[in-house]
Amino acid sequence: MELSSICQGGVNSPFKVIICCFLLLADRREVIRDTWASLMPQQSVKVFFVLGSKMLSIETYNGITQEQKTYDDLILLSDIQVWVECTL
Repeated sequence: MELSSICQGGVNSPFKVIICCFLLLADRREVIRDTWASLMPQQSVKVFFVLGSKMLSIETYNGITQEQKTYDDLILLSDIQVWVECTL
């Protein structure tokens, strides 16, 4: 998912929860999805995980791509300035 799309209202939920997360912690993202994030009303709250994506191995890239296809809740950042622009 493109960060600019989220920042400019491209997601139909009025509230977005942004969680900064280490790339290799898919198990922890799964716990969040299965616990408190699953209790959020889907129409009004969308949870996203922000991950750094610089210099990924093929194996890691494939895993992240599959996770994104499954959940559609990952934001991959390759440049920290994009994050700063979104939070201004």
